[in-house]
Amino acid sequence: MPLPQRWHKKTKTKNNNNNSNKRAPEGFSEILEPTLEALEHELRDKIKETNEKKRKTESMWPVHQINWQKSRYVYDMYYTYHRISK
Repeated sequence: MPLPQRWHKKTKTKNNNNNSNKRAPEGFSEILEPTLEALEHELRDKIKETNEKKRKTESMWPVHQINWQKSRYVYDMYYTYHRISK
């Protein structure tokens, strides 16, 4: 079943990358950045790890866990602890 025509239309904006104009939220560099960088390094290490003798899904579990951890950390800092702003 084809999608309705209105879903195929692209909105015209002067800049396709809307994130380029946004600043990082207040508190990002002091609170979030060190933890997110540490999780990113941990993620890279897990990806580089050998996955011999593991099922494909088993090898992806640590990656999924770290991604969930990053998302949850940002969520908690914004909604639970109110340490950062939008």
